[in-house]
Amino acid sequence: MNTKDLTLAAVFASLYAVLVVFLASVSFGPVQLRIADCLLPLAALFGWPIVLGATIGCFVGNAAGGVIAFGAVNPMDIVFGSVANFIATFVIFALRKRRLL
Repeated sequence: MNTKDLTLAAVFASLYAVLVVFLASVSFGPVQLRIADCLLPLAALFGWPIVLGATIGCFVGNAAGGVIAFGAVNPMDIVFGSVANFIATFVIFALRKRRLL
């Protein structure tokens, strides 16, 4: 991973985390509306930096946003949310050159 990829991953992680924290009122709860998840399909264009950035950004956003929304951290949301984002972006990245239809 070169400097450009590392920078892109850091920018994407911070953008994802900021969107989750800024919109914490709708990002957490029984029904979650994650506006930040609209960024996940960018993994098809930018590859591994987005996969790593989404995973790290989800981890940071869930840790900080949970405290803002509920006053406590939900470890299940932090771990499983990050794993789910990793799987989702990896699948998008892996299937980017395949024609499905």
